[in-house]
Parts: sequence; C-alpha cells; structure tokens
Amino acid sequence: QELALEPGLVSDASNNVLSDDSSLPIIFGGKFAPEPWSISERMVALLSTNNKSIITVSRSEVTNIPPGIMHIPKCCLDQPGGEVEFQEVMEQGLQQQQHHHSKPSTMVFYFTLGQHKGSNPFHRNIVAAENFATAVKRMHSKIGTDFKVVITGTDATLPKIHGDSTLEVDGGSKSYAVPKYKIFPYNFVYAMSKLCQFYLIADAISVMLGKDSGLGEDINKMTAAVQAAGENGLYDPKNGMTMQELDRISTAWLSLEQSLRSHLKVAADISICYTPLHRQPWTAASFVKCDVGSHGSPRGYILQQVVRRLKNAMSIDKAARAHF
Repeated sequence: QELALEPGLVSDASNNVLSDDSSLPIIFGGKFAPEPWSISERMVALLSTNNKSIITVSRSEVTNIPPGIMHIPKCCLDQPGGEVEFQEVMEQGLQQQQHHHSKPSTMVFYFTLGQHKGSNPFHRNIVAAENFATAVKRMHSKIGTDFKVVITGTDATLPKIHGDSTLEVDGGSKSYAVPKYKIFPYNFVYAMSKLCQFYLIADAISVMLGKDSGLGEDINKMTAAVQAAGENGLYDPKNGMTMQELDRISTAWLSLEQSLRSHLKVAADISICYTPLHRQPWTAASFVKCDVGSHGSPRGYILQQVVRRLKNAMSIDKAARAHF
C-alpha cells in the first residue's frame, strides 16, 4: 500500500489525481517524507508523481526535497493572525503558476489541518479554518474563481443517526455489522470543530462565488460551543450545542457540499488511521492509566488502544486517496 504511482499514471478511475500543468496542489499541513507516516505525507507522495510542481506547508523545516516540490515552513496557521501566513503561501502559489506552468492551471488547496490532541486542539481547528477563509477571500481579486479546496474529512462528523456498514464474506453467504465511526458523546467537540471548519470554508467560497450561504448562525453557535468546551471533548449540552442540533448541522452538510462541488470537496469515508500522531499521547497516558484494565503494563494499555479501534481502522494510503 505504500508504493507510489508510476510516473504518468493516475489512481483508480473514481479517484483521479490531477496531473501535468492542469493544477497546482498546495498542501496545508503536509510535507515530503521519504517514508510517509501520515495522511498528508502520503498525499504529497502521490501528488508528486504526477504534478510538475507542488507546494507543501507545515511547521517543519524540510531538507533534501525532490525537484518540483517547494516547501514553505509556517508555524502559526492555527494561531490568531495566521491568515497572513496563508496569504503569503497563496501569493507564492501565484508566482509558481506564472513561472512553472506553461498553460493556465487551477490552484487546489488541500486543507489537512485538524487536531484532536494537544493544547486546545478544538479551538485551534476553528482558528485554522477562520485564517484560511480570511486569506482566500482577501486573494479573491487575484485568484478569481479558478481554484478548488479539498478538506480532510472524518467519519466523526457523520450524524448520530447514520447507519452502520455491512461487511459481506463468503460470496455474500455471511454478513457482519461494522459499527460506524460518527458523532458520539466522547468525540462530540472534535466532530463539532471539524464541522465548523467545513462551514467556515464553505461560507468563504460562497462569498467568492457571489452567493449568500446563510451559514453565519450555525458557524457562530459551533464556535461559541467549542470555545465553552475548552479542552474537554465530551458532550455537554451546557456548552450551547445539543446532540440533535449537531446532527442537523451534519445532515445539512451533504447538500451544502453538493451545491459547491465545483470548488469544494471534503475527503469522505475516513475513519481511524494509526499514525505517529498517536504515539506521544498514548505513550504518555500508558504510564498513568496502565493500572486500569491492563494489569500495570504500559504496553498492554497501548495495545488496548489499538485493538478497540480496529473495527473502524483504515490504511493511510486509502485515506490519502480519498482526497483525489
């Protein structure tokens, strides 16, 4: 699954990777890595096989980059004032188009920024989307409407009423219910912060296309509820958002995305991927929580985290291809 596409080829027919001079991919939250360990790193590997030039943006300083990849380190994309960094990258993208593309090309912004651990992750998710939305609207006079935004999605934003999947084996003679990852009390605030990202970016695109999105009320309510929750990701209606309200917002997203499909896409069907992002929080927690259910073994605790999520797990490669 970690083999890149051969030069000149695209992925399967339903997930074509734009190639040659037809697009300029800009991956916010991605970088080149000789061995991709995250979704965004795998995206860079796939895109670099078929695009003359791509731009990657992350906190990291990256060296030994293959030809055709420009890396721009930015550290404040999800911090107040980060819209300036987004705008600087977009300006650089315009220069790339002028100097390295022989014919008009479409800038494709891959927005992969999404936190569920660390310092105030849910609020940072919203700030990152606010910054991107502000920057892209400021650039409207320069980029016009010839652009597309692809957001890294998550099944965590599916409404609670969403049905489970069915896995058929032995030629259909046996079937098993596969519990679907969706909005639950334990991931409620994370799901809300991701939905708020979708809505913020959709609102910005609507403005650029001359449409009235009417999304302001839902955006304001999600933003306030995430702010009230702080770092506690559990469902609490006292924060200002009920399960029923978030289900409504989630259900409405599908038709909203469809109405903007020429300029916006959320990578769908992404559930749980095991990446190095899990390593630090699980390791830290394993020494504190290992006495509960894992008989004092830190390794046992980490194994428990892996096994109980296997029912929803998917490969990094599949998650990366969902963006194309």
